[in-house]
Amino acid sequence: MQYVDALGHTPEDAVEEDRVDADCENEGYYDSVVYCSVCNTEISREHHTLTAIGHDYKEIGRTEPTCVEDGYVDYKCANCGQTKQETIFCVGHHDYEIIGIDTPTCDTAENVTYKCKVCGYSITEAVGEPLAHVEVIDDAVAPTCTEAGHTEGKHCSVCGAILVAQDDVPALGHDYIDNVVAPTCSSQGYTTHTCSRCNDSYTDSYVAPDPLSHRSVITKEGVKATCNSKGLTNELTCGDCGKILVAQRETPIDPDNHDYIAVVTDPTCTEQGYTTHTCTRCNDEYVDTYVVALDHDITHHDAKDPTCTEIGWGAYDTCTRCDYTTYVEIPSLGGHDYVSVVTDPTCTEEGYTTHTCSRCTDTYVDTYVEPLNHNTRETLGHVEATCTEGEYFVEKCLLCEIVMRNYVGDPLGHDEVEHEAQDPTCTEIGWDAYVTCSRCDYTTYVEKAALDHDLQNVEAKAPTCTEIGWDAYVTCSR
Repeated sequence: MQYVDALGHTPEDAVEEDRVDADCENEGYYDSVVYCSVCNTEISREHHTLTAIGHDYKEIGRTEPTCVEDGYVDYKCANCGQTKQETIFCVGHHDYEIIGIDTPTCDTAENVTYKCKVCGYSITEAVGEPLAHVEVIDDAVAPTCTEAGHTEGKHCSVCGAILVAQDDVPALGHDYIDNVVAPTCSSQGYTTHTCSRCNDSYTDSYVAPDPLSHRSVITKEGVKATCNSKGLTNELTCGDCGKILVAQRETPIDPDNHDYIAVVTDPTCTEQGYTTHTCTRCNDEYVDTYVVALDHDITHHDAKDPTCTEIGWGAYDTCTRCDYTTYVEIPSLGGHDYVSVVTDPTCTEEGYTTHTCSRCTDTYVDTYVEPLNHNTRETLGHVEATCTEGEYFVEKCLLCEIVMRNYVGDPLGHDEVEHEAQDPTCTEIGWDAYVTCSRCDYTTYVEKAALDHDLQNVEAKAPTCTEIGWDAYVTCSR
């Protein structure tokens, strides 16, 4: 038997099977299958994924926001019809301006009208309190005998409102008091009626004069006899007709009629008191009303020890009424007794000597000595200058053991290297131009985030006999 080699499959053009188109949110797929043109055996099969095309939203409605209410935009996908709504947030408050102010009155507060400059909404608010009435007192008018009066009232000086009304008070009528004047030796009598309130008066009831009735008697005062002079009696004369009714006569000296003036001498702590009576005319004098001496009104005072600079005294007594005292002064101790304490200087603080009194703690400081200023040092190490810090030696003070830096040079400053800017792409970050230091990690680098793809939808194109076609796909505009 002679074998003949198999012919091998003759592949046909690949055909598409099991296709599921991609939609806005879900991927699609299909199988690319190659069959043998002779035996129709499946030679190969490749599974291909179709990228989801994404929603193509178009605006179908809009409600603009107001100052205090959110607005929104409605969208609908042109591919699948799915809808969504996006909120346009409001600013959350009105932008008010004042368009009117009503002046406050006694009864109403100030009203301020505001209007939103954006949407025109307006409100009116009462600001503060009403002015309140400004009270003015309407004085009361007392009634008289012939005219009515009225009570006190009040009104507002701003708006004129009556706050307390005035009530009428009727006229009082006259209140006459009768004054009867009897007839005298030369004038008639009569009765005068006078009102006690307004002095209105009238006269009636006249009576003829009585020659024997001296009604108005004028008395000329006499002089009383004293211890050293004669006196005179009173003289009586009619004031109407001038007749002397009783003539003056002389009276003899009265040895007992002294004109004494009393002078009181108060008692003291050690002497009695008394009263001296002396006649102003004849200097006759006598003493009486003796009062015993008061004795001292003692106040006790505590002793005080003398100090370095001040006197002292023993316990003593004084009198509150006079200058009595048992005070005895004790001299001062004669100055301070100072004890000196020396404080040595340190590296950072000055030295000094403190002088303190052993008796009274008075103190003062002198003999200041300058600080030592870390004069004796040991070098522990050396640090070279950097970009931001100068060269220095690390040193230790042998007196106080503090470790310090002794700078001997300035910082180097940055050795700047310039770097060009790079714009970000869809998938890679970018940056502005910046500088770095060749010696340290100093940098002015600021990163810019990647832009992400700006996707554009490309519609499918069917292949022709001579030209290729393609499925719908998405490409980036950048």
